[in-house]
Amino acid sequence: MMPLLILLFLLTRKSLADMLPSPNLYEYINPDGGICLLRLLGDSDYTYEVDENYFTVISTPDGKRAYAKRNIESGDLEATDCYCGTSCNPLKHGMHKLEKRSIENIVKDSQDCLSCRRPQEHHLHKFIQRAKDRKATTNSVKTPVLHLIEEESSSEGWRIKDERNGEEDTGRRRMEADVTRLKNLVVVIRFADHQDREMPPLSDYDILFNAIGGNPRVCNTGSVRDVFRFNSYGEFDLISIIAPIVDVDQTETYAAAGQSGITIELQKTLRDALNKLDDIIDFSDFDEDSDGWIDAISFVHSGYGAEFGGVDCKNTNQDDRIWSHQW
Repeated sequence: MMPLLILLFLLTRKSLADMLPSPNLYEYINPDGGICLLRLLGDSDYTYEVDENYFTVISTPDGKRAYAKRNIESGDLEATDCYCGTSCNPLKHGMHKLEKRSIENIVKDSQDCLSCRRPQEHHLHKFIQRAKDRKATTNSVKTPVLHLIEEESSSEGWRIKDERNGEEDTGRRRMEADVTRLKNLVVVIRFADHQDREMPPLSDYDILFNAIGGNPRVCNTGSVRDVFRFNSYGEFDLISIIAPIVDVDQTETYAAAGQSGITIELQKTLRDALNKLDDIIDFSDFDEDSDGWIDAISFVHSGYGAEFGGVDCKNTNQDDRIWSHQW
């Protein structure tokens, strides 16, 4: 039986079943070294971060997590000078638990922004630099990845605005309103203890990510590409390029680390996969705006999603599987 392969960075549309955030706590380390225990709450329309006691936190320009207060007039959340990971007590400073933005502001943002959130770029400067160094020193041929042949795209259509102005990126980056296309690298991972599991052919992944209108066998409700085209009213196109399947050295249980993968162990597993691909993929091809960052990357793995709960058909408990998520 072919295993269900789950997107780590799941991209859904409202007509599909909503994906709830993982209930597990995760660590966030502030630039000053303070450690926050956080979790995500919300649904597909709006998510927000809270600490272990359910006080809302938001990002500050310098990369810290500050406790938030809601501005009564604007309806938006505002950062206070009380920071998570310090001795500051949010309750004593007048903060309320589960503080959220106003519904009016959430709706306004969704109407004003074609694609406000894009998959969080992974800070992979070393992979980009290695690829650029290789280009400068050798003409070695890479193993080809699976490309969508249907349409050719100019690099101009994939350019992403660099809002860092030379500064380190401390939060989510946004696409320019006139961006119409983006190239997405898809990394397919097989865990070390899943070597006996049959994996779908790469052509099926191409259909899952790129087929317009879906496919009755692979994705009868539509592809990942359809999700973006649908939600942007046909104005934005995500073109996915499928890398060869990577056999990582880590097991699914190691990557999940008893917390459904919201752990540093999963990050180490993803890093291992990228290191293995470094010899066969030119990562600079996925840095269309030459800012030193991979523009978009998605990971798919050989396990069953923890978000389905319980025990899977291989008797693996929910906590020992990966909860689909986006960083």
